[in-house]
Amino acid sequence: MQLPLKNSNGTMQLLNKTCLKGVPGIGAQDNLGDQAIVHLKFFTDSWTWLLTEIDQETGQAFGKVYSSDCPEGELGYFNMIELSQTSGSIGQGIDRDRYWNKKTLAECSNPCG
Repeated sequence: MQLPLKNSNGTMQLLNKTCLKGVPGIGAQDNLGDQAIVHLKFFTDSWTWLLTEIDQETGQAFGKVYSSDCPEGELGYFNMIELSQTSGSIGQGIDRDRYWNKKTLAECSNPCG
């Protein structure tokens, strides 16, 4: 994955070396459950992605995803390269919460609220 990785309309760096510093690789938090640390938050109009782990070479990430269709959230994999090419319902690119402070998954039960 080439850094910086920008959103679909080029207005924001979703990933760069600074924000990825200290983010663990895939599988590093497997046994932590709700105590896994959310390092980055991405969002658009009706979606939120909470990133807990990433493969910095491929962009494959793991975390919890919330949407209007799944307000309780779902753990799973998502690809940051694909996410960078995605737009929200009104055409805006995905944004990274630049003011995000690391939290556990348990502390993120309602990230859209």
